[in-house]
Amino acid sequence: MVRMRRKRMHCNNKELHNRYKTKRRTKDLDQIQDDLKPENKTRLVNLPLDEDLPGLGQHYCVECAKFYIDNETLVRHRHGREHKRRL
Repeated sequence: MVRMRRKRMHCNNKELHNRYKTKRRTKDLDQIQDDLKPENKTRLVNLPLDEDLPGLGQHYCVECAKFYIDNETLVRHRHGREHKRRL
């Protein structure tokens, strides 16, 4: 019985690689530093309802530039390692 070789298509497909790379794109550090200024921070905390964002865009971590589903998830994120490293 002969083993068939796996098809290795994803590593050589540059179009697929670039699509995933842009999907994971987040804000750069200088953009986050601008968001941390007091006048911008109040604007980002009080966002209008947006159906396309998780949690209708109401639960936003300014330091990490991420939206969360509910307040409990946001509080749990603030106690986590990822958030503390950003501060």
